[in-house]
Amino acid sequence: MDVFMSQKKGRAAQSASSLQAHRVQERRDVLFSGWRLIHPHQVIRAFLAQMKILDPALLTHTRAVAYYGLLLVRSFNVAPQDERELLYCALLHDLGLMGIDRRIIEKREKLTPQEWEVIRAHPINGEKILSSFPCFLNISPIIRHHHERFDGTGYPDGLNGEQIPFKSRLIAVVDAFVAMTNNRPYQGALGISDALETIDESKGKQFDPKITDLFTAVVVKTLKRRAVRERIAQEPDTDMP
Repeated sequence: MDVFMSQKKGRAAQSASSLQAHRVQERRDVLFSGWRLIHPHQVIRAFLAQMKILDPALLTHTRAVAYYGLLLVRSFNVAPQDERELLYCALLHDLGLMGIDRRIIEKREKLTPQEWEVIRAHPINGEKILSSFPCFLNISPIIRHHHERFDGTGYPDGLNGEQIPFKSRLIAVVDAFVAMTNNRPYQGALGISDALETIDESKGKQFDPKITDLFTAVVVKTLKRRAVRERIAQEPDTDMP
């Protein structure tokens, strides 16, 4: 009798425990479903608004990377979903920098090894932030690897060649170009031709050769189109009344 009652109590406790676990899972499913209802654009706008307050220069850089990044990825004739993901990556690639001490970001002198390690952690920090949002699970690894180098000497994981996600390799080229063509605390801006030449010299070392060549062609083509539009805009109207 005692054995029977003990078994009965055990089954009852197990059933109650199972029911409790089921209810916990249901609550988790509801919460997760709520996260999925958050549109990526809403989150991105919030991050960019904070960036505008904390670091306006970073926001300017981010928008430029998004502009050139879209021009480049469209040259590969990718699907609209890939264009959209590239845009998200470009706008959020330096999100991890926002938590770094401004004295390090704006330092004009050479960084100490400790300060350099802080900077090198920003792709991981960005990945951690974005991993909290189900809508960004696909792009958080791209953010993590946008400072890898084609020859395997980059960070944080030392990936090389096509081990590096395709969109990370795209962002790497565009990010470097935008950085070089704008003033930085420790270095003045390069001209577009000089920046493209510097990137070309790092082809196969820091950057994917195919992406580098295509990016150069895209920039040159874009500048030519811009020059034509400006020339047309400046021409006097010769139509007869």
